[in-house]
Parts: sequence; C-alpha cells; structure tokens
Amino acid sequence: RLSTRSCGSKVDIDMAYLPGVGGRHAGGRLRYSSAPHPHGPTRLSTRTRSPHTKAVNYHEESDVARFWRLWTGNAHCRNVVTSSPKDSLFRKPKELEKKLVQLRRVLPAKELDIPMICARDPRILELSTREVVAAFVRVRFALGDPPLCCNVCTMLTLGPSLLLCDAAELRTQAWKVVESVGDVESARTLLESNPMSLMSDGEEYAGGSRGKQYNRAVVYQ
Repeated sequence: RLSTRSCGSKVDIDMAYLPGVGGRHAGGRLRYSSAPHPHGPTRLSTRTRSPHTKAVNYHEESDVARFWRLWTGNAHCRNVVTSSPKDSLFRKPKELEKKLVQLRRVLPAKELDIPMICARDPRILELSTREVVAAFVRVRFALGDPPLCCNVCTMLTLGPSLLLCDAAELRTQAWKVVESVGDVESARTLLESNPMSLMSDGEEYAGGSRGKQYNRAVVYQ
C-alpha cells in the first residue's frame, strides 16, 4: 500500500489493485491495460519549474533589499540622488534594481558583495554591464595573478573604485607597496585590508573629508 497526498488530503493506493488501469500486482510488477485512460495518463507528481529558480530569485531579491538598506541609510547616497539631474539613473529606482540584478548575474556574486560595491561607489552603476565585467577582468589579472595573488573580490568589495582605475597603474602601485614592505606576502595582506591605498588620492567617490567619512559609515549589514 502506497500513501501519498493530493490537494491537501491523504490518499491510499492499493498496490495490488489499481482502479482504472486494470491489472494485478504479480511477480513484483504491475500489469497495465493497453486501453488508454479516458482522462489521459495519470501523473502522481508534476514539476513545472526548475528547483533552482526559486532560490535564484530569492537571492536576487535579498540583494536588492540589502542594496536599498545601504543606499537609503547613508547620507552619501542620498546626496548623490539629490545632486543628480531629474533624468539621472539615480532617480530611477527600477533602473537601479535592474542594473544591480544584471551585475549579480555576470559577476561572481558569491565572492563579491555587489550591493556594497554599488553603494560605496555609485559611479559603477552608470557603467554598462560589459564595461564593469571588462574592468573586473583587468583588475583581476593585474592584482590576482602570480606572484601578487591578491584576493581581488575582497579588495573590490572594500574599494570598488579600483574598477575605475587603469589596471597597469594599479599593478605598478602594488609593486611599489611590495618594495616598501619588503616581501610579497606582507604586501598582499596590506593591500587586501586597505585596497584604496593603491589610488593616488586614497579617497572614496565623494572626495575629501566626506569621502573618508562615508568610507567609515558604510558597514556590512
């Protein structure tokens, strides 16, 4: 006897006799009638969508919600909105969400904190998806290849403005840090904890003291 559930109610199916299909359990097998069922083939279970679809949508929605918490919770982001023209991307919430989801789908979302990156430097949202991917690849080759082997995803989460820098210049600055510290491993630790030291001004998008204040204010949520 097999127990299953259908439309919220429990249904018992006698494995010896199955009404409607004809046949008796014999020798461990079911003998079915060759006549077609009047209502078509019986299916006990049906899957209409991939089991991963719901999980993917959930993570995207979670990242969008987190982005808005970061965006609305910081004076720097609010200043970006108020100082932008009326037709600016920053005044179009749906477009911002669309760009965030696009970036999440083309970048390693499990390693990069994409909501944090977009909130730290909103200029990245103004770039096309292709431009962001190309910048990510350049930075990864410049800082992630041997012998530096930096964790580029960690560095970009803390200093997303690196995506807007020249990759060759970043590598040159990184080797200057190696020379000043004395060994690659110590320089790697320093760069991963303070990636903005590679930039000439060492400041965030807003610039000046406001940029430094914003860098301290944005925390992981």
